[in-house]
Amino acid sequence: MTCPSEVTQNEIDKWAFKCYESHLYTNGWEDEYKYRCPKCDENFIKVSALLQHTETLACAAGYEGCLEKLRKYIEKQVQNLLE
Repeated sequence: MTCPSEVTQNEIDKWAFKCYESHLYTNGWEDEYKYRCPKCDENFIKVSALLQHTETLACAAGYEGCLEKLRKYIEKQVQNLLE
C-alpha cells in the first residue's frame, strides 16, 4: 500500500534531514540507522519508527520539541505536494 500523496521514503528522509533541528534526531545520511531518539538514544532505520517509538511506554518522549517540529515539517511538505 502506498501513501495517496505518492511520497517516497527517500523524500521523507530528505525532509527529515533538511529540518533545521535534524542534528538532534539523526545520525549520518549514509548510516543504516539514520535516526535516533533524542531522549534515549535508541537508533532507527526509518523516521516513522522513531516517531512510533516516542509514543510507546518504552520511551514516552512524545512529540515535543524537535520531534514535533519534524512531524509538522513533514506534514507541511506532503500538503504542499497535494495542492
